Formats: sequence, C-alpha cells, structure tokens
Amino acid sequence: MKEIILNVSKFKNESDIHRYLKEQLNFPEYYGNNLDALYDVLTEINEKVTFRLKTENSSKLLQCIITVLYDAVAENSNLTIISDDVSIHNSYNGNGGLSH
Repeated sequence: MKEIILNVSKFKNESDIHRYLKEQLNFPEYYGNNLDALYDVLTEINEKVTFRLKTENSSKLLQCIITVLYDAVAENSNLTIISDDVSIHNSYNGNGGLSH
C-alpha cells in the first residue's frame, strides 16, 4: 500500500499539486495536468493508495483537487482518503463529490 501525504496548504497552485501527484503515483507521460485527467488516472490505479489530507487554510482552487479525490474514491475501491479536517468528511455528500 502506498500513502500520499497531501498538505494542500504547502502548494502554491493547482499545477504544483498535479506535478506532485504525478511524481508520487508515477502517472504516465501523457497525463494532462488537469482535473479531468487526474480523475481518469486515479480511477485506473490498480494498487492500494491512501491519501492523507492536511487541509488547513486550503483555497477554493485546491478544494477542487479534494473533490476529484473523493469522486475517484467513489469509483475506485483501491483508493482511500484520511483527513485531519473533520469538515472535509462532513461536507462530502457521499454521491461523488463535496457538497457546496
């Protein structure tokens, strides 16, 4: 099992997160560095991966990444999310995404 620590407050922008995830999860070279591509590669992962979210002071843009993670978890049983922020789990609506 692989564990990815995703401290979203440490990233300056969405591109930094895409770069980090691509490196950590060995995404293919053709990875598109956008939310749709992220969802596609996450739902195709064939190994157990846990994302440990640390979300203090996360921006709206970075919240989109978290939404994609939850959507992918709903589709791929190999993925798990652990968060230190209870409000993230409480706002997840259970239907593939975060409630707004």
